[in-house]
Amino acid sequence: MKYCKAFIVAIVLLGGLAFSCTRKDPNLGVPDDRVVGTWRLFKRLVPQDSATLVKDIPNLPAQTLVFNGDGTFAATGEELEYYRSSRYYRMDSTLLGEWRLGFIINNLNPTFYQKFSQRGDTLVLLPSCEGDCGLYFVKTR
Repeated sequence: MKYCKAFIVAIVLLGGLAFSCTRKDPNLGVPDDRVVGTWRLFKRLVPQDSATLVKDIPNLPAQTLVFNGDGTFAATGEELEYYRSSRYYRMDSTLLGEWRLGFIINNLNPTFYQKFSQRGDTLVLLPSCEGDCGLYFVKTR
């Protein structure tokens, strides 16, 4: 009987420990006022053979990136499938003084970075690719 009680206590303690150790990802994002807001994709440059195809994106269904003021991130739309798994974003500078935008899935995966440019309400993401490519966004909010 003594061992039975000790076994039950051990089970309860281990069960409590397992539930108390569930890990929640910390907020890995670092917000930046330059990009906070909702951005709608309106044009995409796609390399095709030796030329660059300019693809105009219709307003509906909306293809958007949302950069929140707490460093969280969301992407919607078929054209932005590459970004949909990311939950956070951050701005980092390189040793050359260039800024790049990092997209973070969670704390187990490395941040993937892209160069970007921004003028007023227009944001251009410049992913690495062979040839000219880019995603052009206009700020909606």
